[in-house]
Amino acid sequence: MHSKTKFLIFALLIGLLDVQSQASNNPIPTNRHWLFYTEPARSPAELRAAKQAVADQLSPRSLARRKKMIASNPPVRLCDLPPPTEFVEAIEATGCKIVHVARYLKAVSIEGSVEQVVRATALPFVKSSRPVMGYASSRIEDT
Repeated sequence: MHSKTKFLIFALLIGLLDVQSQASNNPIPTNRHWLFYTEPARSPAELRAAKQAVADQLSPRSLARRKKMIASNPPVRLCDLPPPTEFVEAIEATGCKIVHVARYLKAVSIEGSVEQVVRATALPFVKSSRPVMGYASSRIEDT
């Protein structure tokens, strides 16, 4: 590849990165919040049953791939477990709607009024909360 072509590709990439960084510097609060929950206390039998329930939903190919990396049987980690049903029910009882579950983060994003979010944040298993941020893209208008 010619040095001129390399330079043009490099300049194009730098320009794209600059546009992306300008767009991501404008966080906008949304009406959603992340609720981070504590790890529930489970007996060894409950933990095995929860891991097995997750493993039962995985494809044979996924299980084979996981067995190469995870020594336990079934090859499921704590971060693969969904939030306990009691947590989900308690959050929904506040009037909030669960929008997304992030098992790896031990968090759910919720949507609701200010009062509902305050009630959900006060639940005993909620470790912390923060607003979900959105980003406005800056578009160049034709003149």
